[in-house]
Amino acid sequence: MTAAPFLPLPLSKEDQRTLLEMAREHIQMYLATQRNIRIEESRFSKPLQQITGNYVRLILDNKTRGAVGNLPGRQPLVADINQNAYDAAFEDPRFPPVTREEIRQIIIEITVLTHPQIIVVDNEQQLLDSIHPGEEGLLLSEGVHQSHLMPSDWRRFPDPATFVGELKRKAGLPQDYWSDTLHISRFDTISFRE
Repeated sequence: MTAAPFLPLPLSKEDQRTLLEMAREHIQMYLATQRNIRIEESRFSKPLQQITGNYVRLILDNKTRGAVGNLPGRQPLVADINQNAYDAAFEDPRFPPVTREEIRQIIIEITVLTHPQIIVVDNEQQLLDSIHPGEEGLLLSEGVHQSHLMPSDWRRFPDPATFVGELKRKAGLPQDYWSDTLHISRFDTISFRE
């Protein structure tokens, strides 16, 4: 594989634990008080202050119970995770809000994305030849059309042509679409859970 995109500052086990604890605390606090927690980003480590894409996924009985993320990140990672934990629990339109009874059984999973690196190619065949199945996610951007597939999505779309076709379909484009203005970027992820 070519040089993978990396986070500018890696997350230590302590940073990961901090994010997981903060996400749970925010959800529990909101259930108790109906108020959001405002955090002071500057009191956290430098890696937690970087801006990068991320997702918070709530898991109940081995199934997704809520998931919200940002690609790319919108604010310091610690603030994005704080907001995404709330949104996954209470604002994901696919699910009703999390209850006090459920939060005791929910497992929180956080995924942090590396900074996307654009893939420079002239046609779809070059794109297919340059991607690494099972190792990287892809981000598509074409005007107002955007989509992404995570590295874990290779389990559902195991060959490059199917993966790229689904990426285009998800963006609202025909699966055989190609344009000189189409931008595809690669990224990697690190995931950790309680």
